[in-house]
Amino acid sequence: MSSLVIGHLFALTTAFCWAENALIWGYLGKRVGSTETAHIRMWIATPVLFLLARMIDGPVHADIRTWLILLASGCLGYFVTDVAVFRAYVLLGTRKTVAIQTLSPVCSALLSLALFGERLSSQQIMGLAIAITGVALVIIQQKKETGPAQKSGILFAVFGAVVQALSLVLTKYALTSSGALTTNMIRCLGGLISLFLFSLFRKNLVHDFSSYHSSGLSLFLLLALGSLLGPIIGMSSEMQAFRFAPLGTVTAISQSSPVILLIQEGVLGRKRVSFKEAMFTLWAVGGIALLFIAD
Repeated sequence: MSSLVIGHLFALTTAFCWAENALIWGYLGKRVGSTETAHIRMWIATPVLFLLARMIDGPVHADIRTWLILLASGCLGYFVTDVAVFRAYVLLGTRKTVAIQTLSPVCSALLSLALFGERLSSQQIMGLAIAITGVALVIIQQKKETGPAQKSGILFAVFGAVVQALSLVLTKYALTSSGALTTNMIRCLGGLISLFLFSLFRKNLVHDFSSYHSSGLSLFLLLALGSLLGPIIGMSSEMQAFRFAPLGTVTAISQSSPVILLIQEGVLGRKRVSFKEAMFTLWAVGGIALLFIAD
């Protein structure tokens, strides 16, 4: 099997993880709480990633600057972004939130252009325009059909997408030579520290833990599964994919999770999906593909 195929399989694994992860976090956010879920899952994911990184990557080889940048990336990605996006799952719904999240790689491209002077080809600019238009149509369609709570969900989803983009840009320019698992572990540590301090500030530390202690074994096992699929398998698979395949194709494939959710909800009959919603989502994902495959 060629390295390119391996990279594409890792990217596809990432897309499936993001799709199933979104469903889990949306469900747990409604049953237990979005902030509590974002916090406690990091206490599960970070120690597991630490052990895996030590066994597979070995000792950490990163200077202070790299540590600080990756910790900041983890704070933005696993704390600020996820608290906002988990709330959007509850207010707006999983599939629509994930569709809006396709703004994240678009924002990453724009930030790379602004901060690092990376040039965009005419095809990439077209992909940007198509993706932004698709997301805008999803938002406009949602505003026509929903009330204040769902509109707040749109704001949380857009904010999360922008902050996630900044987090990914920081990660891209501070990748440690220690390996994908170690890089991800440092980011998770940044997220865990931030969520812990945020919980202390809100005087909710005991409440966050007790919320899952009292919710029953089934919800805790679901939390553990989400922690496995998201911060551990999903993020690590994406970073491994970058080692075997071009950035463009990896990003395009890993951002196909909205399409996976469309298939699950539409074909499997879990929820009614309108023709407009499907077309707008496919339009946005197609723009992402054009943007990054052209890279």
